[in-house]
Amino acid sequence: MLSASNESNEVTEANVGRFIPKIQLLKWHKQMQQRYPQVYPPDDQLFGAKGGNQHTSGTTLKTFFDDDPNKPMKCEVVGSRWNIEFDLKEPMYVIIMENGSEISQIALTSAHEEGGWQVEKVGLEYDDSSADDTSDEKMRCSSCSPPKKGAHVELVGLIKKPELNGRRGVVIKKYDQETGRCGVRLDDDGTAVNAKVSNIRFVNTKQELELALLKLKEAGGTELDPDDDDEGEYTDPEDCLDELLAVGDARFGLEQYDEAGTIYYRSYYITIGKGSFVNNPEIFPIAHKMIQAWSKSNEENYLKMGHGMAQQTLMMPGCPTYIQQDMRTVENAMHRKGITAEDIIDNLRSNMFSITNDRDEEVPPFECVDNVGERRRTESSDIQDIMRSIINDRDEEVPPFECVDNVGERHRIESSASLDTIQNIMRKAGVNDVIELPCGTFGGGAPEETLEITKNLRLQGQGMDQTILKCNLVMKQDGCRGGKVMVQKLKVQGVVTVTDNTFDDVSYVNVEVNAKKSQSDAMTIKCCKRLFLFCCKIIGGSDGLCLIDRSTSARIDQTDIQFAACRGILANVNFAIKNSAVYNCGSYGIKGRVGWTDLGGNTLQPGPWSECGPR
Repeated sequence: MLSASNESNEVTEANVGRFIPKIQLLKWHKQMQQRYPQVYPPDDQLFGAKGGNQHTSGTTLKTFFDDDPNKPMKCEVVGSRWNIEFDLKEPMYVIIMENGSEISQIALTSAHEEGGWQVEKVGLEYDDSSADDTSDEKMRCSSCSPPKKGAHVELVGLIKKPELNGRRGVVIKKYDQETGRCGVRLDDDGTAVNAKVSNIRFVNTKQELELALLKLKEAGGTELDPDDDDEGEYTDPEDCLDELLAVGDARFGLEQYDEAGTIYYRSYYITIGKGSFVNNPEIFPIAHKMIQAWSKSNEENYLKMGHGMAQQTLMMPGCPTYIQQDMRTVENAMHRKGITAEDIIDNLRSNMFSITNDRDEEVPPFECVDNVGERRRTESSDIQDIMRSIINDRDEEVPPFECVDNVGERHRIESSASLDTIQNIMRKAGVNDVIELPCGTFGGGAPEETLEITKNLRLQGQGMDQTILKCNLVMKQDGCRGGKVMVQKLKVQGVVTVTDNTFDDVSYVNVEVNAKKSQSDAMTIKCCKRLFLFCCKIIGGSDGLCLIDRSTSARIDQTDIQFAACRGILANVNFAIKNSAVYNCGSYGIKGRVGWTDLGGNTLQPGPWSECGPR
């Protein structure tokens, strides 16, 4: 810190970043004890505690106006100075009041009195290595040497641009003696600023990490994604996002780039899930940090993940230009290591063309991930042949899928029907009957509204965007065993659960499950012999698809799973997946406790689990 050698009764911007040497303060305090023993008794401590020090730059103080707890006052210490009045001098802290642009001052002694100003946040670690030297020039050299390139710093004491105070970055341009400034690139948005040395403080990253981990624990969060087997009270990841990001920043400052990138990656998807829309602009600064962290990694896997996340972020509306620069940075890092940068869009297009050729029908070029569901639709006349061919591809012997063609009576529902009416018709329907829903929306979307399928039926709509059920959908058996059930060509705005049954086959064809507003899993399969998802979309939920029963045989084909808060798929059983995409999920794509079978044509969000189980 700089020495405060100027003496006047006017506080100015020149006082910012300068501090009175400790030796001068102690000498002044000793004189006051001799001259005014009633005010400064022998046991009086200048800094409030034996061995204490004056507050440092960036320290935040808090008190209450008129001792009223409803009137809090906060300020940030940016320096200390001598105040001269009537031939008496008194040490003062130079401060900036919260949300204020004017500098002010408070008595240093009152800031350390018990019951007065309380420390809310500790600033720069105190350095009194020059405490015995009152030379201003020596103070500059010893405790405020110009930061070197690559140093992690924080901006403090800015008057004209107070909104930059507290923002952190990395020194990218060495100290210019003529201007007294150095270049700093801010961490959050990549902005470059030229800051005076007096407005820069070094960041003690080790202490920052300890403090950040403590605050994250107090907030109920964890650095890594919690395992589902962990017991304890659930904490919404959004509630501790700031604390999680602080841990990531500290690890980045300690050059733990792989760990920092992983934390930013998790924060990225937590932020995507905030609010009612998926393209949350708050993700871009987090994406910037994530890509920058992984671009510094020595691991090929992290470099590829950084490149893939850069491409994904660039596809989002409103993406700032600095993400394009981030992608060039990670591509350069990959090139230096001889790693090929893959284009995820080309991969997705190839997968889509493969699907098109398999179906022998013309499909428009694959341009937008969000439109996958619409472009994979299958006409009802094609479903029987396609499903039979897929089932015949399985390695296990499976009986013919009969619920498609061996149908019973057809029940056509009126467009004005309520959920209760639909439920009554389904209860009265016979085995293998078809419940045909017209275009329209059914149900009000209340959390408790549920439609139950309790026997072998086919529930059929007119298309994902034409027939919408604003309720939860439950499949369970009531008084019968075995059989097959299918849900086809509709959207469920709620969660889907399969439970308490002995169904031989449960199939979803051209079905969208949209659980963005739910904290439960979007689709939970608690039990059934075989599960089949074909041309479906699963959006949101805590986990997207949760396969609980280890005896279930599951096949996922031409299905998108996206925007789950945690994992796209959580499975206790080995399942087969083909021509499908799992992406934009909060933690990672798939957690398969016993692995899974990749039949090709998939785009899967990477994570710590592989086809063979944990990596």
